[in-house]
Amino acid sequence: MRLLCIFEFCMVFAALIRANPIENSINQVTEFTILHNNDIHARFEQTNKYGAVCTQEDANMNKCFGGVARVAHVVRKYREEAKNGGTPVLYLNAGDTFTGTLWFTIFKDKIASTFLNKLQPDVLCLGNHEFDEDIEGLVSFLNAVDSPVVVSNLEYSKEPDLATTNKLSNSTVLEINGTKIGVIGYLTPKTKQDYINKVEFNEEITSINAEAAKLKAQGINIIIALGHSGYQKDQDIARDCPDVDIVIGGHSHTYLDANQPVADKNDANPEAVRGPYPTTVVQKSGKKVPVVQAYTNTKYLGKLQVKFDAFGNLIQFAGEPILLNASVPQEQDMLDLLDTFRPNITAKGKQVIGHTKVHLEGGSICRLRECNLGNLIADSMVYSRMLENKGGEYWTDAAIALIAGGGIRTSIKKIADGSITFRDMADTIPFENRLLVTRISGKTLLNALEHSASVRNKDSNGGFQQLSGIRVEYNYDMPEGQRVTSALVLCAQCSVPSYSKLNETEFYNIIVTDFLLNGGDGFNLIEKQDQFTELLENDDKGALQQYLEGHSFIYTGMENRIVITKSPETEPKKTQKRNGKNNSNNKEAVTTTRCSYRNRSLLSSSVSVIAAAPYDFGPVCWRIVREEHLFRSSMTYQLIIVACTLLLSHTYANPITPKASVATELIILHNNDMHARFEQTNKNGGTCSKEDANTDKCYGGFARVATEVRKYREEAKKGGTPVLYLNAGDTYTGTAWFSVFKDNITSAFLNMLQPDAISLGNHEFDKNVEGLIPFLNAVEFPVLACNLDLSKEPDLAAAKSLANSTILESNGVQIGVIGYLTPDTKDLSFQNNVEFAEEIVSINAEAQKLKAQGIKIIIALGHSGYQKDQDIARECPDVDIVIGGHSHTYLDANQPVADKNDANPEAVRGPYPTTVVQKSGKKVPVVQAYAYTKYLGKIHVQFDAEGNLIEFDGAPILLNASISQDQELLDLLEVYRPNITRLEEKIVGYTKVTLEGGNICRLRECNLGNLIADSMVHARVLEYKGGDYWTDAPIALLQGGGIRASIDKNSIGSITGSDIITTLPFENALYLTRITGKTLHAALERSAYVRNLDSNGGFLQFAGLHVEYNYDMEEGHRVTSALVRCAQCNVPSYSNLNMSAYYNVIVSEFLLNGGDGYVLIEENNPHTELLQKNDQFAFGEYLEARHYVYPEIEGRIVIIGPKDAAGSIFGSVALIVLSSLITRFFN
Repeated sequence: MRLLCIFEFCMVFAALIRANPIENSINQVTEFTILHNNDIHARFEQTNKYGAVCTQEDANMNKCFGGVARVAHVVRKYREEAKNGGTPVLYLNAGDTFTGTLWFTIFKDKIASTFLNKLQPDVLCLGNHEFDEDIEGLVSFLNAVDSPVVVSNLEYSKEPDLATTNKLSNSTVLEINGTKIGVIGYLTPKTKQDYINKVEFNEEITSINAEAAKLKAQGINIIIALGHSGYQKDQDIARDCPDVDIVIGGHSHTYLDANQPVADKNDANPEAVRGPYPTTVVQKSGKKVPVVQAYTNTKYLGKLQVKFDAFGNLIQFAGEPILLNASVPQEQDMLDLLDTFRPNITAKGKQVIGHTKVHLEGGSICRLRECNLGNLIADSMVYSRMLENKGGEYWTDAAIALIAGGGIRTSIKKIADGSITFRDMADTIPFENRLLVTRISGKTLLNALEHSASVRNKDSNGGFQQLSGIRVEYNYDMPEGQRVTSALVLCAQCSVPSYSKLNETEFYNIIVTDFLLNGGDGFNLIEKQDQFTELLENDDKGALQQYLEGHSFIYTGMENRIVITKSPETEPKKTQKRNGKNNSNNKEAVTTTRCSYRNRSLLSSSVSVIAAAPYDFGPVCWRIVREEHLFRSSMTYQLIIVACTLLLSHTYANPITPKASVATELIILHNNDMHARFEQTNKNGGTCSKEDANTDKCYGGFARVATEVRKYREEAKKGGTPVLYLNAGDTYTGTAWFSVFKDNITSAFLNMLQPDAISLGNHEFDKNVEGLIPFLNAVEFPVLACNLDLSKEPDLAAAKSLANSTILESNGVQIGVIGYLTPDTKDLSFQNNVEFAEEIVSINAEAQKLKAQGIKIIIALGHSGYQKDQDIARECPDVDIVIGGHSHTYLDANQPVADKNDANPEAVRGPYPTTVVQKSGKKVPVVQAYAYTKYLGKIHVQFDAEGNLIEFDGAPILLNASISQDQELLDLLEVYRPNITRLEEKIVGYTKVTLEGGNICRLRECNLGNLIADSMVHARVLEYKGGDYWTDAPIALLQGGGIRASIDKNSIGSITGSDIITTLPFENALYLTRITGKTLHAALERSAYVRNLDSNGGFLQFAGLHVEYNYDMEEGHRVTSALVRCAQCNVPSYSNLNMSAYYNVIVSEFLLNGGDGYVLIEENNPHTELLQKNDQFAFGEYLEARHYVYPEIEGRIVIIGPKDAAGSIFGSVALIVLSSLITRFFN
């Protein structure tokens, strides 16, 4: 029955009104049509669909809209019909004709008044942008226009020039067929906060009601409110102004349409439907008032049909926006008028200032969410300040920029050649804002972000900020003023730009426009005390032009600088669980505390010993005592305390005390992973600049190694302790010296050092077997590796110096040295026929052969990494000492072991020596000496007559500037230097920051990895393979182990050809490979896995991906989030990795061929394509295309866990203590 009633009601309603037509009424006395527009913003010429420049290509394809010539055509058509007896028509304009294109930038109020006079609106109101040229510009405009200009809520008695103009009034009266119609103007009072003048503003509703009462007193029964305060305020006026019959608004650029559903509030499409056209507001009396707006940029012309009865009651209304597309003709006289202004526009506007590969979204979209044009402009502001060199020793003094979304007036559409013209820029940022640095507290900055979140939901949402140097998350389920749930800020006073949490008490230099600094959009960006502001050399246009000219192509994307979220409904429950877990942890902590005091007397005496301990271990053990709460097990805590007690009561300086049973004593000097550092380096293993050399900040180099080795050998000759010098592989590859001279320079310098033996390293295969054989035949010492099967490489097998092991002699005692090399070399080098056996099996077999020859002392010298070295020490019973390499491990007994996630390449990974205890109780020392010749390892050992190791100690020797460089080695360098000098003098780019590479890229995101991966994507972009889109391959993968060194910033920031070769020495070809999301995901999981290995060079750096690894998850399930950048899109943005989708990924030839164990070719339908440039050329080209680079740690890689990482420092301290205890106390 209910359904039937509803159906009958609908039928009756449909019969009464179908498409909302206006029907005849006996009360009808006045009928007319209102044509209206608002926010023309100097779109005198037709535009593209975004309100930007209509290109010839768009025009030819009928893809252009609006322009005053089309507005004129429609207005004139309706006026002509009215003259011929049709419905009378009014044409009203709701403000903001000023500002928005180069037309206005050049001709200002003159062109605005000229075209409005041609359109002949019956009335127009002021918009806030009519104040853009100050009072003087507005007065000139008002004196020139022929139409009445209305605004009722202004008090301008203190601006006499404005007060004396004869065109500005509160309201005006029009007449249609004898009926008078009052039109009252209004303008948002927020205009006051955006401009500095003496005009005062009253609230709109009060002013309108007062003016309406005056009109009513004159017998005016029909009243239209025409104004510029935004859609929300328009509805308030309709609701609270009882004498108003129609509201025609502007300011919020609102698109209304009764034939489409209203969009979601968070829909950032500027043309999203915000309500029906017309929007009907019902007053308390029951009176219905239509509210209309007509979007912006002349794309639409609003059309509202109305009927009033004899008493001035609105009895019917209907309408819709008219789309002014190519089907609407353009009036020729208007086009002709445009051409009178065009020459200046063409001359200035056609100047190409940059190129883009993507669509740059601006306009209204920047008032609702992050927009890539906002990112670009804000970045240009930071860039401009950076180039002023105000940062001193740092990259800048102002790493943050804010720009109001409302100041980005339009988009820049990518055209065929990607050119960006001066006109594009002028249309985008037309206000000619000065740029200033202001120094504000974190609290003030946080308030500004909260204000940005607040204004986003308002009609006047132009204050929503676009950002550079800030990553902010807004949660709109939180109350106003508490919506910023996360804010990360980019550091300025730092060598490597990275993000950290906003600190409310710190001060930050930020770059803003003078509009914002002067309180525009209601912002407060000047501190009350200790104010600091400074004008930049460029204004906003100058900064953007400078940025574009400093970059060959831009393809700025959506980078999640602004994240807008809502809280999930389950959040309170999650919080409760967390609280519960925390409570559980607290309970556990209480239990631990109770247990730890069960043996109070033992602990008390232990603490007394620790307090009296000498400097080396006392502070360490004291910290363990203080941080008892970090140990989950009370037993662990007690054992460590007892260990400290035993250690510190037994020995202070840990000397080796001579024993009667010592039969053989020697010093072993050793190094590994020299990586072609023939010349001294800076602290990071990079090029030692003259500046560093002059200030004694350089390290290592073969000349310093030679000094130390020769010193100890000379002492041995004079009766001192015998010495061996051993090298654990990877002398190849790492600097321009090797790239140019390869095996020749390597063999020459090693022959000068005269090691007693070396092992092969995986990088000795970098030039394949053909590049290794000449080295082996040239060197004058044994090169060892016992676990190679060379049966399929006979030339290598026949090489002069290669052997499984060698026998050395010290004072008549024979010492066997067995070499080994990681089987991972198969995945780490170019394909060849060398096969690898497992190290331990091979070493044990070789050791048996040596033992059979009567060799009692055996050293394992190899290149498999610290973890494997310890396995060898544990599982090879005949081995007495393990000297390793490959993992670039720094060992030190005098410092605590670093947290596992500490990405410092020189972080301590264990004591020197690390003592491994075999099942038999035999203790085997394991040592390594970092990399790049910075340290020389020194281990002092004593054996008894049976070959048992009875004592050992040692430490790495830092080869700093206090150690002289051997002149003979320096002279040899000069023989090779001329070719290197040419590379060192060739400048290919400039950096403002330290470019961190080397080992750090094997553990976490590194900014040099970001830069190189970006250069790989850039190389493909320049090959124009994207068709209609910016590229076909937006993702690049690069193994961290391929980034061999950092590039330190020197005084001028230059990056040389030598730096590139040192950083990327392998000359890898670059390939595009088409793989599934599943394959890409598997690669990311492998990256997470290899990070925890000694051979962690396979940890990936990348571009076009944002990945989160959680090490609390099981292996193979650590990728908890993976976002990929789109290729087939106009604006690059990120979305979730789709396992079934296909992605074009750029990789090195090394990775494509399975290097580091990766599979990056699909079994079915494989597709690969060689890029035109290799990694070195791509990187160099990228640097040359940019005036300066300053890559950040952007959060491309986020690493979570493991949960117990916080206590790992103290666990590692325990390892040092216990290892030292084993070594020292029980001997």
